[in-house]
Amino acid sequence: MRHLQDAVVVGAALIAWLAPAADDNRSIVAERVRQLTRDSRWQLMRSVPIRFRTYHPQGMVKIGEELFVSSVEVKTPTERLAQPDGRHDRHLRARGL
Repeated sequence: MRHLQDAVVVGAALIAWLAPAADDNRSIVAERVRQLTRDSRWQLMRSVPIRFRTYHPQGMVKIGEELFVSSVEVKTPTERLAQPDGRHDRHLRARGL
């Protein structure tokens, strides 16, 4: 669910940027997006059935009637490091690095 929420934040930011609205409305939406945190409460307003595999959604946005989704298929789950090295908290081999 967390990844979906992150994707919604990305989508909201894109909508705020792409929306053909007056500058005042765009500023209001942008300010609301900036106030979102990981603890923000979300309320489902509606859902859209997707008839294809989405794997691990990374971002999504609806522009007009079109829904754009970016995702990644995770074939090898990552393993957390016992001691994070400051930059990473997981083994990089799962990403092929």
